[in-house]
Amino acid sequence: GKKFRKDAAGPAERSDLGSGVKKESKKRFPVNAEVFRYLLLVTVPLNLGLMFIVAFIPAYIQDRGLPILLVSYAYLVNGLAGIYLGPVLARYLTRKLGKNAGVGVMLGMGAVSLLLLSLRPEVAAILMSTAVMGLFDGFGTPVSMDCFMSLPSVRGRVDVASALAVLGVAGSAIQMISPMAYNFLIMDSRNEGSGMPLLGAGFLLFALLFGVMSRKGAKKTA
Repeated sequence: GKKFRKDAAGPAERSDLGSGVKKESKKRFPVNAEVFRYLLLVTVPLNLGLMFIVAFIPAYIQDRGLPILLVSYAYLVNGLAGIYLGPVLARYLTRKLGKNAGVGVMLGMGAVSLLLLSLRPEVAAILMSTAVMGLFDGFGTPVSMDCFMSLPSVRGRVDVASALAVLGVAGSAIQMISPMAYNFLIMDSRNEGSGMPLLGAGFLLFALLFGVMSRKGAKKTA
């Protein structure tokens, strides 16, 4: 009799566990103003910067009539800065300044990289720009992810895999249209236009807006 009751209780317990899993799986990804602001102010410039070395630099070097070998050097300094210096800088500055300030530093790096292209000589400016954008990548990718996971509306409600999936979809969409934006910059640079400095200023503006929004959010949760 006892054995029968024990066996009979098993499926019920398993059913409760199953319902718990179903309830957990129904937890939706938060779509609100805070997440939207993050995607606009951080995810957009981040992925635009990630495509800088791929979608912009090779075409820019060719358009300026510079040696094609310069593309290889640009890839080299970008990769070295991103792989070896970026993560070290991310750990140090995040510990010293915090996650939100770290995102501001990342956006500032993107602005500096773009503004450097206005300097002369062009070869040195391109190499310095790609090195800084490598730091932007190696530093900004982990810092921005940590910052996203610490948002009040995301923290404790979304696992890392779900967050990566959402940011990945948004990032892919931005990366798909970024070549068109960079193509416009190349055409603008032929006429000595102000597109590059304006984009750099845009990164600085995003950093400022993100800082203001972060402070307001911190006051609300305090």
